[in-house]
Amino acid sequence: MKTTTKLRVLISSFFMLILFVGCKNEAKTEGSSTSSTTTTEETKKQGQAFIEDDGSTPNVLQIAIGSPDHTTLVAAVQAADLENALVNAGPLMV
Repeated sequence: MKTTTKLRVLISSFFMLILFVGCKNEAKTEGSSTSSTTTTEETKKQGQAFIEDDGSTPNVLQIAIGSPDHTTLVAAVQAADLENALVNAGPLMV
């Protein structure tokens, strides 16, 4: 009976140790965050969703961006970086 109790305490202690070690907060050094942010923004704005032309008909994403009624939808699509996936031909094309 005592060995099962000791075993439970040992296993519980082991998992608590893993939990505390895995969730530690250390100060992270940020060396060149400004140059990587600029590069990331430039690469995000590439693709068929960001092509601007006056000759073709607007796609669903362009209509939603221009509509004041669909601001929540546009914010969700932009936060998830799904602009190109929704505009390009494929299974998510609207």
